Amino acid sequence: MLSPPGIATVMTCALVLAAPHPAAAQQPSKPGEGVMCLLALTAAASRVAQVCHPGEALDLAKELHAGADRLGRYVVENGWSVAELDQFLRQQGRVDAPPEMICQTAAETVYQSFRGDPDALAASVAAATAQAGRPTWGDCL
Repeated sequence: MLSPPGIATVMTCALVLAAPHPAAAQQPSKPGEGVMCLLALTAAASRVAQVCHPGEALDLAKELHAGADRLGRYVVENGWSVAELDQFLRQQGRVDAPPEMICQTAAETVYQSFRGDPDALAASVAAATAQAGRPTWGDCL
């Protein structure tokens, strides 16, 4: 199994998403590349939407949830166990963290960048899951 970096590493790198062109516009160079990065960002932003912005930007919240689900299915279909995926999502989504730890992190910046262009998120997820391949961290930023 691929050992995921900590949430701080992912969230620090994710600040790049605040730039005008989200990562979603890029097509992975080979199947599976960048899927874990995109899943980590999507899971963290989905958790921010749920905990920090309930009832706001409902289309985005729905897209984040759907994107994380689609990416998760891809990961399991391409080699991970359901248990490994669940552990990864709990870590990246900071499921056990108190709200103040979720809402005052770089994950909020990721959420806001996706909020600026939810269609790009859907396009990114579609591109990342278009062909079977070994899920890797790659470079989704």
